[in-house]
Order: sequence, then structure tokens, then C-alpha cells
Amino acid sequence: MKTIALYVRVSTENKGQSLDNQLNPLLTFAQAKLELTSEWEEINIFAEYNSVSRELRCLDDDGFLEKIYKNKKTGEERSIRIYGDKASGSKSDRKAFSMMLNDSDKMLFQWLIFWSMDRFSREGWSNVCGYIKRLTRNGVALLSYTESWLNTAEDNPTTELLMTIFAWLAKVERAKISSRVKAGMARSKVEGKKLGRPEGAGDKRPRIRSGYRERWKKVDAMLNEK
Repeated sequence: MKTIALYVRVSTENKGQSLDNQLNPLLTFAQAKLELTSEWEEINIFAEYNSVSRELRCLDDDGFLEKIYKNKKTGEERSIRIYGDKASGSKSDRKAFSMMLNDSDKMLFQWLIFWSMDRFSREGWSNVCGYIKRLTRNGVALLSYTESWLNTAEDNPTTELLMTIFAWLAKVERAKISSRVKAGMARSKVEGKKLGRPEGAGDKRPRIRSGYRERWKKVDAMLNEK
């Protein structure tokens, strides 16, 4: 089944903003891309009510909504899967975002469309490149609605160039993190701080267990006395 996924996000700090500011134009765009003409009808549970408010409430509660369309003549079905988060883009544990990535592993959609790269993720180049690699490896084409340079479905020299730059930035970012960690360890060593687990930390737990074991042996012996 031909399926397009949409990802929309607003930060919790963005008061007054709602997911439908991004969702409405993305949905229209996705419907055109799926060529949903008058020969197609929506068959999901919200179609009967034609209520956008019900859809948004479902998206707010569950972080997910699927709209299914059926061709009146052929019976063919196509769908639009919508994932929505109200969370900071710097967090990796976003509910709908994680669901979207897992669904891509199951190859449940062929396209992923989002409003802009900063709506997709703001976790840093290393994580962003990791997400892009994971999605493209799963056969998903990415498209940014407001940024024409990001369209991995087409032969786009600009996209290829920027993906190369992103990969380089991710490499630089990882090197900086590694350098900071090593510098911190070196400073701690100069200051005389011991690294790793405290001495004897691994010995406490076995002794406690041994103590409990000995006590329970005595209790067991008392209970079995005739």
C-alpha cells in the first residue's frame, strides 16, 4: 500500500502554537502526492464526522493518527500516517518520533514529510545524520516542506552536497565530545581524583547477600527442627 508519513512537532514552550498549523498544509501536500482525486474516499473512523477537531484530539492523546483512503472503482487503498509531538526537538525520547522510527523499521511507509529540519530534530548533527541514515536504509524518502534542498527521493545535487556536509559536521561534533571527555578525565587525574568505581564498591553486595543467606539458613534450620 502506498503510504506517506507526516511528522509534526511543536515545543512545549511554544504557547499558542498547535500541531494543525503544520498539519493542514502537509496533509494537503501529501494528498496531492498520493493523487487522491474524487475517485478516492476516506474510510477511517473520522471520515463519517468530517471533524478535524476529533483528529487533532486523537493526535494530541496518542501522538499518532492514520487516514486511510479507498478507490471507489478498484478498491485500492492508500494511507497517510501522522505522527505528532509536543516536545522539545532536542530530546531523543519523543513519543511520536520514536514510534515513527520504529514503524520505518517495519517499512510501513515510503515517504516522510516534515515542515522543516528543526521540526524534525534539534539534537545535533550526529543524531540527525543517524536518523537520516536509518530512514534511508529502510527505503524511506525524506522531504522538507519548507526547504527545497532536502528531498532524498530525487537526484538533487544540493541535497547530496548538504548530506555530505552534515556527515562531516556530525564527525566534527563527535570528535569535540570525545575531546571534552578526555580533557575532563585528564583534569581529574591532575587534581588527584580517582576515576571509575570506588575501591571495594563491588565487594559490598556479595557480603550483604552472604549475610542474608546465612540468616535464612538458620531460620530454615529452626523451622525444620522436629
